[in-house]
Amino acid sequence: MTPAILLLLAALTQQPPAHAPSAPPRDPMAEAARALDEGKPQEAIATLKEVLAQNPDNYGVWFNLGVAYGMAGQEADAVTAFRKVLTLEPKLYEAQLNLSQILLHQKKYTEAIDLLTQAVAQKPQAIPPQILLGKALLAAGRPGDAEARFQAVTALDGKQSEAFLLLARTLAAQQRWADAAVPLARYTELAPADTAAQMELAQTLEKAKKPAEAAAIYRRFPKDPAAMERAGVLELEAGNAKQSVEELTLAVQKDPTPALRYALATALLRSGQIDKAAEVAAALVAQTPDHFDARMFYGRLLRDQKKYAPAAEQFSTATKLKPASLEAWNELTGMLVILKNYPAALETLDKSKQLGGETAAYYWYRAIMLDAEHDHKPALESYQRFLEMSQGKSPDEEFKARQRVRILTRIVNR
Repeated sequence: MTPAILLLLAALTQQPPAHAPSAPPRDPMAEAARALDEGKPQEAIATLKEVLAQNPDNYGVWFNLGVAYGMAGQEADAVTAFRKVLTLEPKLYEAQLNLSQILLHQKKYTEAIDLLTQAVAQKPQAIPPQILLGKALLAAGRPGDAEARFQAVTALDGKQSEAFLLLARTLAAQQRWADAAVPLARYTELAPADTAAQMELAQTLEKAKKPAEAAAIYRRFPKDPAAMERAGVLELEAGNAKQSVEELTLAVQKDPTPALRYALATALLRSGQIDKAAEVAAALVAQTPDHFDARMFYGRLLRDQKKYAPAAEQFSTATKLKPASLEAWNELTGMLVILKNYPAALETLDKSKQLGGETAAYYWYRAIMLDAEHDHKPALESYQRFLEMSQGKSPDEEFKARQRVRILTRIVNR
């Protein structure tokens, strides 16, 4: 409560002296006002209760008591005091505003909305009741009505930053991301020091499917690895691999987290720099040796570089980290087949079968390995099973399988 209001309300209780006193008379309301100014609400409460004992229906005293209770954190008593004020003076704007704020804090939205609607009707050009009413409507699950309130405030005052922020969040609550970005951008213009809001704007633009605009905002923060990561990822998703590499390289230099290294390696790979991608992936694996996805990622990069033995090592470690991964066992099998380590490959292939990987590919690999090992009958059976399951899905392999079936049938039937 401002001193001006307190003095105004104090005047309601003062009585002119019957005669000139020899000393200044005691002024309880001034004492209460002074106590509140000094942050001593309990002293003010005690003084105001004394006044109420003599003036029980003075709404000004009740109002100041409500303020004192609020400062003391005694919300229930403050509510009682302000309700008494409105019983005595139903249209007192200041009481409506004070009581509604407490009710909002108590999540009593219906009553707060009613009071604030009355306050807005009394002072339609005033900003505080409009903003409070919008907050209450939003909290009550009425974002459309809240939007109208915040729109009204921005129309009344184009520099009311809080209203633009609240309007943006109200629109976001309705998942109207493109609409939300407009007032949020205005808020960041009015409050440029609020970097969190700029990040919020970038995230909103992402949801609005405007990655280029979002990336531009993230690039405002070159010292923030998280921001540069998002900028790099967005550029990567947009197909701008070169720009993505630049931004992610800066981010990794500042904060070489596993996520940043993975993103950078991916960007390098997509920009055709597989050797550099593998270098970053190697650092990623060294940083997170027990991370399954990192091992698989690095293993595939090594495989694509035709470094089959190192790739097999990565896939082998991956199978130990996640023994139930059919994907890891299949990758390891592929490397062992290329390395012509057929005994080990047959073992990993059987592991794939146990995990539900008994596919046409399973029988193809089994057939060619047994064939290479001159184990003719099992090889023939595997080729035949492959042909039964493939049914035109792998024409090149099926052609080879038919040729081997004819040859192996003659060998087996000798």
